[in-house]
Amino acid sequence: MIDGGKHDDDPAFRMLSRDEQLALLILEKQQNIPKWLIKHTENYQPSVFKYLIAKGLIPQRVGA
Repeated sequence: MIDGGKHDDDPAFRMLSRDEQLALLILEKQQNIPKWLIKHTENYQPSVFKYLIAKGLIPQRVGA
């Protein structure tokens, strides 16, 4: 696991691969995630996309 901080006791985060965890940490730092990046994440890292929606970090309709 990459992050030992706020995701320490998050089982959903722990289930992600190292690459997915890193991508998620980078996206979480963004103030406004561009639509193209959300769409890219939806297509190429669906687990990260689903995590972001589940945690309320992006609205569900943005990826549609």
